[in-house]
Amino acid sequence: MNIRLDNIKNFKDVLMNTELFIDEVKFELDSEGMRFRGLDKSHVSFISVIIDSDYFTDFNIDVPCSCICDTNELVKVLKRAKNDDKLLLSFDDTDLELQFINGNVRRKFKIRQVDMVYDSPDKPQIRFPETFEVSIKQFIESIKDAELYSDKVKLQTNDNQFSIISDGDLGDYKSNLELSENVRDCSSVFSLEWLKKIFKTNIGGDVKISMGDNMPLFLEFDDKLGLRAEFLLAPRIENDYE
Repeated sequence: MNIRLDNIKNFKDVLMNTELFIDEVKFELDSEGMRFRGLDKSHVSFISVIIDSDYFTDFNIDVPCSCICDTNELVKVLKRAKNDDKLLLSFDDTDLELQFINGNVRRKFKIRQVDMVYDSPDKPQIRFPETFEVSIKQFIESIKDAELYSDKVKLQTNDNQFSIISDGDLGDYKSNLELSENVRDCSSVFSLEWLKKIFKTNIGGDVKISMGDNMPLFLEFDDKLGLRAEFLLAPRIENDYE
């Protein structure tokens, strides 16, 4: 096995954010790349990360393999990595090894694998009525605004508008993001806490959104270089916005 990555920033950021969703991560590797999937304990959110082999500086895998490690332990190590470090990744039957190289300094960390049976959950197959893209930066700012009045937010589409709405005892908020094409009317309510966690995965300029009436929310982040992070978030069942 020979895996090397010279530009680690987005890779590091995505993996560090995983701690907010799952306690263990199972890396699955084959000739096409690296991937992992997980479902949080409350079954509110599903996460899937796909990293194409071409994303890495070197990626040589002899046979398909997998590695399970504690997410918290992984994040501890990743926090010690600098954005201009180069990464060498490998594992054996007992350890996941990460080497960070910067100039003439090489730092080696070994994380014990978790001895457990772990079957990665399948990605739920859902047909969504609408799919569109919006600016990640604008979405994040709207979430910060909406949080002033409530802990939940209504996401709504109408004509060529995507609206983010919050309503509380002391006030209310609404932002409209213009879309490039018309979409059907639909709306669902979601937890702001979970949306904030998801949008810590800030890669790429836009996020692809799939949604429908009182349906889960599907969000896809893509840095256009071979790294993708997908999230499925269950709706909150609310009548407050009717």
